[in-house]
Amino acid sequence: MKAWPQSSLSSLFDDWIVYRSLTPLDKRVPGLQETWRELGLRSNRTPRKAKDPEYVRVILQFLERIQAARGHPPLQRLIYLGNRQSRDQATLAHLEQHCRWSLATWLCEEDADIPNRSNARGPHMLSNRWEGILDFAAFLAGQGFSLNAQTAIVVDMDKTIIAARGRNSDALNHARVEGVKQMVKATLGDSFEEPRFQAVYYELNQPKYHFFTEDNQDYVTYIALMASALVYPIEDLLEDVAYGQVNSFGGILEIVERRLAKMPQPGLQALHEEVWTHFLLGDPTVFKSFRGKQYESILAHINPACQTALDEETLLKTEIVITREVFDFLQLARERGTLLFLISDRPDETLIPDAALAQQGYQPIHRLPIKIVGKPVYARLAQMNLP
Repeated sequence: MKAWPQSSLSSLFDDWIVYRSLTPLDKRVPGLQETWRELGLRSNRTPRKAKDPEYVRVILQFLERIQAARGHPPLQRLIYLGNRQSRDQATLAHLEQHCRWSLATWLCEEDADIPNRSNARGPHMLSNRWEGILDFAAFLAGQGFSLNAQTAIVVDMDKTIIAARGRNSDALNHARVEGVKQMVKATLGDSFEEPRFQAVYYELNQPKYHFFTEDNQDYVTYIALMASALVYPIEDLLEDVAYGQVNSFGGILEIVERRLAKMPQPGLQALHEEVWTHFLLGDPTVFKSFRGKQYESILAHINPACQTALDEETLLKTEIVITREVFDFLQLARERGTLLFLISDRPDETLIPDAALAQQGYQPIHRLPIKIVGKPVYARLAQMNLP
């Protein structure tokens, strides 16, 4: 039986972490709601990671405040680690626009079906193997880019430091879908028809519908729930979309409001009112009760107590793990005094237990021991002539 090494995200990042609400877990740093005027933002609306340039402005301010709290001289360099989705590439464009420090970035999406390669363009590097972090380290050394106390590394949580894209991301995707199904089943009870719900959910969870779902899982889940319950059947929705009668999530809420008034269903009405209220408040996490189910589902896919003789391939398909190569790079950087900051566009509720669960001893995801899987690269990194 193989004993997989384990660690927690807090062993790297402490509480220097921020989720969708842009409220740092370490309370020494004030969040967006306290600082939006100081930043010159037009409102306290929470910007989204890939969509809004304001998101990067908020993150850069957090880094300045964290560095001050650490008692170190001002930052001079910034590294961003993520994966090769268009979301990260948009974030890079916003960083180039607003970051006044020296910038270097590394994005990776593992693809074992094509030859191993890393390509650099300007300050950016793309790799198709997670082991390509070694190429990135060599790139930094060649540029004289120091890893020290005046350098910050911002790390995308999902599919980078955990659930590595192209290697372990299916486990995270499965956890998300299971959370969705649990929520809908609890709401619809005996009338829940899983095949119908899944067909609707997978149809709506496509880029072509982003103009009204905004790639927001709360929106997708709510719409799929109302479609599955036949309050707003998918056929009616897609017809309204085709004829231009639906072009926003707010428009869908108004249609559901009218339809529910004609077919009272207390359970669905309560969920609709929850979503409607948070939407009117400008909160992108409109479906709070759904996100609580997501926390439980993610937790179920992290199993540090289980040390069964799973082969690595099976483990990567079924359990969310830490990406060894990225972990090793960050561990070396932390030892050199580098500021490590973890970000995720996931709602806070999916990664932090609610009050009832916390009273039972449940922990935030970043404090849980998680298996570390991948190729060890720490020794090779330590041998490099990194400045």
